[in-house]
Amino acid sequence: MSFRNQLYKDNNHESKLLAYQNDFLAIPCDHLKINSKRMKMYLFLFEYILLQFMPICNDQLLEMQYLNARIEIEKDVKSQSSIVNLFHPTILLTDSALINLKKQATSDLIFQRYIKDVINQANNTYLTFPISKYVLDGSDGILGTSKDALECILNLSLAYRWTGDEKYAKRAKNQLVAICNFPDWNPYHFLDTAVMSTAVGIGYDWLYIWLDQPTKTLIENALLNNGINAYLTEHAKNKWWLKSKINWNMCCNGGILIGALSVANIYPTKVHEIIQKTIANLPFGIQSFDPDGAWPEGTNYWKVAANYTMLTIEALKTSMGTDFGLSKTVGLSLAGDYPMYTVGPNLYPLNYDDTRVTLQKDINPRPSLFWLGKQFNNPAYINLEHKLLKTSSADARDVIFYSAPQQVPDTRKLDKSFAGIVPVTIFRSEWENTQSLFVGAKGGVNGIYQGHLDLGNFEMEAIGIRWAYDLGAENYELPGYFNNDIGGQRWTYYRLNSHSHNVPMLNNKDQLVTGHASIIDHSENGTDPYVLFDLTSAYDDNAVLVTREIRLINSRQAMQITDEFDLKNQVDIYWGMTTPATIRVLSNGEALLSKDGKTLKAKIVSPSGLNFYSESCYQPPPQNANIGFSRLMVKTNQTAGTITLKISLTPKY
Repeated sequence: MSFRNQLYKDNNHESKLLAYQNDFLAIPCDHLKINSKRMKMYLFLFEYILLQFMPICNDQLLEMQYLNARIEIEKDVKSQSSIVNLFHPTILLTDSALINLKKQATSDLIFQRYIKDVINQANNTYLTFPISKYVLDGSDGILGTSKDALECILNLSLAYRWTGDEKYAKRAKNQLVAICNFPDWNPYHFLDTAVMSTAVGIGYDWLYIWLDQPTKTLIENALLNNGINAYLTEHAKNKWWLKSKINWNMCCNGGILIGALSVANIYPTKVHEIIQKTIANLPFGIQSFDPDGAWPEGTNYWKVAANYTMLTIEALKTSMGTDFGLSKTVGLSLAGDYPMYTVGPNLYPLNYDDTRVTLQKDINPRPSLFWLGKQFNNPAYINLEHKLLKTSSADARDVIFYSAPQQVPDTRKLDKSFAGIVPVTIFRSEWENTQSLFVGAKGGVNGIYQGHLDLGNFEMEAIGIRWAYDLGAENYELPGYFNNDIGGQRWTYYRLNSHSHNVPMLNNKDQLVTGHASIIDHSENGTDPYVLFDLTSAYDDNAVLVTREIRLINSRQAMQITDEFDLKNQVDIYWGMTTPATIRVLSNGEALLSKDGKTLKAKIVSPSGLNFYSESCYQPPPQNANIGFSRLMVKTNQTAGTITLKISLTPKY
């Protein structure tokens, strides 16, 4: 086994850090041929970081590679000593990369449209965008302000670099000055700080030549005090998000790193420390894409996590020539599969956990698909982003990471199971047909951050209607919203507990917060594909065993849900499904759902003698009222022992 493979096999985190060092040491020197002043600075950075990590392992091979790389870099510095290039821009889009993009745009009509989208946004939105003000807004602080600032500065700075028109630079400068005069960037809610650091770092780097010295000094001081020093203060407190496995990890560590890299020549010692600490923390988050690209927080947060992973890795590569092995994470190379499979035939995403989408199509572009496609040589990801951009405007990231459409065979399967922290299975009857059947179901861990009490939950779409629905997130400002402990206030909210989800309940009680569900069997891409979840731990106060099978039937024209229970004692079993359709209860265990002139028949296949009923999803303020949604329900009382509850859903095509 190779040295690197041995390190990756070892689950010890320090060993993985050594693998990242090893990846750096293996970089060919021709990747490092930049101007001598910049080279010497980064040589110092590399040496500092490696010497900090070196005591972890005394491996002679690692030390030898380090020394050889050091000698080669010294040679390269000497050979480049007569070259004098400007230090900036160095983050994400260098001048040489911009020149190449402009050349590509001369003959690529699709790319020209995307560039026009960005320029139009600059003209119509960001030139007149309100100057940012420091106003704390609930628990999110200035997160909205930070996000707006990032989009404004990124867009205007790119418009300036593309056109040379100073009106864009002037407006971006005004935004930067306002932000850098804030008293802080709200480190209490560190997302605010990290996103603002990203915005200011990119603006400073991309507009560096144009900015006057007083403005540069103002920005440099703000990046130091509000970004770098704020991070180091929080790091000393060992804040939870530093090594978390959710999007906060990439946003907070990556956002600060991007800002710090832009001022590496001004504050080299501080930036050394930032690089060391963030590179050590980022793998904890990025590894949540393992093993196959799914994201435990759902489709909305996949976009956030993928976006900051992309920006961080590219900022490291353009400024330092290496990403320290961060892109080697196995699941990251497959991450584009997740949005490809979890978006339904009418662009409605699969909703679960705190996905903030209700009855809305997810047509927003995902520029990370361009990056993932190029990074991992997967044209399907590139083509998916082009498909999304047919019905929406491109943003600056689509231009930065642009790749032309690819003519390749369609290798997508009808079905896909994702493993990881929250296992998800997707079935469909066909691709590229808005009337096709689409089913998604999830397992996972109830008590996970952003999670709901929804193990075994499913959504179902057919003939253009999403019949079975997950209502998504509630208002994050509700008291105790993120208290996900046993008995936590989070579980009192309808959208987050089991009562709103498409899952069974015993004695009308929520699933246990400690519950977890894995896929114990599945069959894909056959006539009647299925997935089987073990839900026992979510009900083990009342049951010895609970399983749920989701299966497509009738040659993929309908679906069937089979719940099997081995009960400890007599209980009432409640089966529920949330739907935006009108429910008409029929006799003989059937119900007819109708919406927009289309219908679906629900049938209790077993046991016999049961009937459906309906109930409202309405909730009083301050919760969402859930207008337009109802619950299709079944109730049965059962003694201890086994029972199978089987229900079919058949659209009328």
